[in-house]
Amino acid sequence: MKLKRDSQTMREAGNEIGISATSVLRVEQGHLPDVETFGKVCKWLKISPAFFLEYEESNGAKPEAAQMQIRLALEKVNELSSIIQTAENVLAD
Repeated sequence: MKLKRDSQTMREAGNEIGISATSVLRVEQGHLPDVETFGKVCKWLKISPAFFLEYEESNGAKPEAAQMQIRLALEKVNELSSIIQTAENVLAD
């Protein structure tokens, strides 16, 4: 998130994302956000949540939440912040 917000303060980025400055700080420090915050951050980063949540689609159809098979292992949960930062680095290049 730090790369995306660049010179923005945490408060400015939080306002843009729709979350508090405290939530921005917590995500940047590696804390796992709640589902709503996760969705807002993904939207702000312009990265699909599916990038982080591995799921299988049947027949290429867009999965509904009930059909989504989330295989998010505990170690991936702990690495979520790192993955977001890595994705930001890739997008910044």
